[in-house]
Amino acid sequence: MNLQEVIHRLEREDGSALRGMTRGCRECRRFLRRFHRQGIPVNVRWEDVPEPLLYRFSRRLHELLFQY
Repeated sequence: MNLQEVIHRLEREDGSALRGMTRGCRECRRFLRRFHRQGIPVNVRWEDVPEPLLYRFSRRLHELLFQY
């Protein structure tokens, strides 16, 4: 999965799921707030996405994939 796929996936997540993934992480909330205000940043890099958000997002995707 590349970064653009992650960004598009975050864009489609519902608000409650995003709040759950950013709970307790100020940097994650700030990143998503900026992301939703400005749209998809053209020059976003992996280093720009907070590590806790990547971890929580990948864990959520893993749970969804292996739910069946």
